[in-house]
Amino acid sequence: MPLNKPGSWDFYISYTYQNPRAAAYAEKLHQTLTDLGKTVWMDEKMQLCSESAMMEGVFKSKCLIAVVVDSGGLPGHGYFDCPARLKELQWAKETAALIQPVLRVEDEHRMEELLEGVPKN
Repeated sequence: MPLNKPGSWDFYISYTYQNPRAAAYAEKLHQTLTDLGKTVWMDEKMQLCSESAMMEGVFKSKCLIAVVVDSGGLPGHGYFDCPARLKELQWAKETAALIQPVLRVEDEHRMEELLEGVPKN
């Protein structure tokens, strides 16, 4: 029995919820995708948000969308600073799911800089 319904998803949105810019972008992304009829796992929309529930979400999604942001001046609040986000990326890699990084439009010119934080493994 799945921890969250429907039990499989088109997309899993991975973002640093402590970063207000990332949270706002993730919320807009969730709304857009659900308006298009897609199933989306996003922690704020799920009944359970435990590590087990997150793992289920990643393993049962076709694509992990990584909302990549910097720390916004708050140490430890960048996407690649968060151990839970790194776990999600590792799980997605294990399932061979598509991993799609996305940036806010205002961060486009900083793509290389922001992606420097991608772990080598």
